[in-house]
Amino acid sequence: MGIFFKKAERKNSSKSLSILKKILLMTMILLLVLALINGFDTLFIRIAFIIVGVLSIIDGVESYFHKEDKKVYLTELGFGAFYFILTFIVWE
Repeated sequence: MGIFFKKAERKNSSKSLSILKKILLMTMILLLVLALINGFDTLFIRIAFIIVGVLSIIDGVESYFHKEDKKVYLTELGFGAFYFILTFIVWE
């Protein structure tokens, strides 16, 4: 099985970044639940997309500081930009 899968050797986040990610994740879940309750209100969905973009950018910056491959942090920063663009597309 080790032939097909490479073991991930990602360094752990600092405690403050880990707490920030957990708070943002809980906030995003709360916003998606509120959007569901209010009949898919786009305001809550837009804010949730912004939070996902911020989380992705945080991961990209963290990957850069851990000196990971350029492809890794550029992909994460690209996903962050994608979510910000998606936020403006959902705008009514």
